Amino acid sequence: MLTPAEQYGFDCTGFFRRRAAVSHDAVACALGAIRARHGSPVPLRFPVMPYIGPVIYELLQHDLLAAVAAFCCGPQFRVDHVFGVGGGLPNLHGGPDCSQYSCFWQRAGDHSVLAGRLSIGVVLLPQSAATGGVCYIPGSHKAYDRRRAGQQLLGEIYGNNLGHSDIVCPTLEPGDLIAFSESLVHGDTGWRNGARERCTIYFAVTPGWMAWRDPAQQAAAIAAAPNDRCRALLAPPWTGRYTEDAMTMGLSNTRRPVTPVGAQ
Repeated sequence: MLTPAEQYGFDCTGFFRRRAAVSHDAVACALGAIRARHGSPVPLRFPVMPYIGPVIYELLQHDLLAAVAAFCCGPQFRVDHVFGVGGGLPNLHGGPDCSQYSCFWQRAGDHSVLAGRLSIGVVLLPQSAATGGVCYIPGSHKAYDRRRAGQQLLGEIYGNNLGHSDIVCPTLEPGDLIAFSESLVHGDTGWRNGARERCTIYFAVTPGWMAWRDPAQQAAAIAAAPNDRCRALLAPPWTGRYTEDAMTMGLSNTRRPVTPVGAQ
């Protein structure tokens, strides 16, 4: 579960981090599998599910990942796609009204929010302000200036200066779990001081009725899933199921069940 401080900080800043959430063994296994498939240094962006083996499904079922996803995307959340990032491309992107207005962040009742897409990252290699890495503008997910996404803000407001004091590059260690919504302006500072490799696996989560990627592209990941819990997490989006030509269609509607999240 998220602590009250984590919930408040996440809502205010738009960025979540819990130290040492994932075991050293899982981190080493995932990084080893990625390097075996993609080499070292790892590419800027690369596929991981199901290609790096069972460890990706172990991470998919991590209870903190489920707790963060449920907090931000509701109890019927789904994992839309999964990818790895090596970093190094200087940029800012995201923002409250970017991507066809689907990057929303809004209140959804007491002590909860609803995000259009949430990125949950498992950090496999360290970063800091000295090395460069993932960066973000705290609070930008609630910015009044909603018409400009990260790319425009970087050029028009910050003069393409990714070292501006408004842009935070956090210190992250292997095993940390981070999360932010696409409504948060975020990106990468680019390499600093000779750094040439970092690595994070991102699970892109949405409410259960939304999709970013064509659900058919999830077929290989679902086929390789080891259990019903993983298959439920990767299931296509839907809200209700009923027979359209039945006289009882409004009465027999089956709602999407709560996503199985395990013990928290």
